[in-house]
Amino acid sequence: MFGSLARKDQWAKGGLYEQGSMLEGRRKSMQPLGARLGMNQQQLQQFVSSSPWPVGPVRRALVRRAVEVIVP
Repeated sequence: MFGSLARKDQWAKGGLYEQGSMLEGRRKSMQPLGARLGMNQQQLQQFVSSSPWPVGPVRRALVRRAVEVIVP
C-alpha cells in the first residue's frame, strides 16, 4: 500500500499507522494509536502531518484494496 513512498522510514511509519488504525479501540487519533502500538504518538503525528509524500498513490492503493474486499 505504501510502495509509492520514497523512503524506508516512511514505509515503516505508514505500516505502523495502518496497523494502529485497525487495532481495537474507539479513538483513532494519534495518542490512542501510539498507545496501542506502544510507541510515541509524535512519530505517527509527524508522519501524517509533516512527511512530504504524495497522497494520490496511497489513496488509489487504499481504494483498490477496499474494492477487492467489498466487491465479491
